[in-house]
Amino acid sequence: MLTPTSESKCGCGNVLYQHVFLTSLSLLCLRGDKIIGGCEARPHSHPYMAFLYIQKGENSEQCGGFLIREDFVLTAAHCDIGNIKVILGAHCITCQEESQQVINVIKRVLHPKYHPLNHDIMLLKLEKNATLNDNVTLLPIPPKYFRIPPGTICSIAGWGATSHFPVKQDGRLLETNVTLLNWDECKDQYGKVFTYKMVCAGNAEHKAYKGDSGGPLVCRGVASGIVSFTSVISGQATVFTDVYTYREWIKKVLDGN
Repeated sequence: MLTPTSESKCGCGNVLYQHVFLTSLSLLCLRGDKIIGGCEARPHSHPYMAFLYIQKGENSEQCGGFLIREDFVLTAAHCDIGNIKVILGAHCITCQEESQQVINVIKRVLHPKYHPLNHDIMLLKLEKNATLNDNVTLLPIPPKYFRIPPGTICSIAGWGATSHFPVKQDGRLLETNVTLLNWDECKDQYGKVFTYKMVCAGNAEHKAYKGDSGGPLVCRGVASGIVSFTSVISGQATVFTDVYTYREWIKKVLDGN
């Protein structure tokens, strides 16, 4: 069971995220689907998870996110592609569940230096406070001097795609474990694209994929990363925005709102 102070024990599959656009490195932004090859999570075992329903004209997209204050969700900046509603307390996002809280977003705060693949972080101000209970809780961000060493087993969860081709979804929250890689391993895989404000974790068998964007990398009970992008190249890890390096910016936004 995953809680804000423990990692998932699921190790049965992959989690892959995907961006909307392609780059020269065949990177895909994580917008749209679900965790590949993961295990179905125990219902409400990730009570901080947020599902972002994004209305874009006549179409809709989805992202993940996580609750860090009763009125704020942290997610990826590349999920800013339309009107956003946040669904908290969900397990099966396609089912009617009494536990679900649907709340409009009234303000989006993107990092001022955001551009594709860099500073991929955004705060969402909710129209009203979430009601905290067993199904909806907060996920803490890393405290000062709190750093996670490479080799740490962390967890990811999401409602994104469960396969590459064809893309499959079933609406239920999936989870898997991923191992945090060291700087050299991440840099070898992604070159100049990978910066000191990112961390990477996972491999071909354990990754995030389309629709999992914005969801948390949970290490030792805190939000250590935000799902940002991965590669279509087999074996490469998922890249996450390093939450620790944005602590002061997050605090500034929260204090001002």
